Amino acid sequence: MTVSQSLDSLTLDTETPDEFYLGLVRFDVREAKRILAAKKRKPTLYKCELEPLKKEVQRPDPPKLENGKIVVTAGRMALDWDLIHAPDIDLRVPILLARLPDPLRGIWPIDGWYRIANAIDAGLDCLPCYILSKQDTARIIEWPE
Repeated sequence: MTVSQSLDSLTLDTETPDEFYLGLVRFDVREAKRILAAKKRKPTLYKCELEPLKKEVQRPDPPKLENGKIVVTAGRMALDWDLIHAPDIDLRVPILLARLPDPLRGIWPIDGWYRIANAIDAGLDCLPCYILSKQDTARIIEWPE
């Protein structure tokens, strides 16, 4: 898959409430999608290299079972491995990356962990992504009190 594939028919879901937690820090993913959708020009589409994320998405060995399902820890999130290959996972949909402010620093996926896990399991080396600016990330981040 390449980023050059047509994404015109894909739209961001800006209505469904969605959030991501990195430790105790909350990201409003729905608001991030609204910010991207409201841009006057189409957001720049980048390639997200998956190699650095492989250590975050691994099949547990031996499998960790919770309620009879295999659970894999990914990006400090627990993913249901049975859902990683769900038929509705569309690897053409860009994942969302946020530019993390101090003290976190760096760029981190805040949406698309099931797509990331699916792509890594399939042997792909990159996915399309949008990267939020520091200013836009500041609008969607909520620090613990």
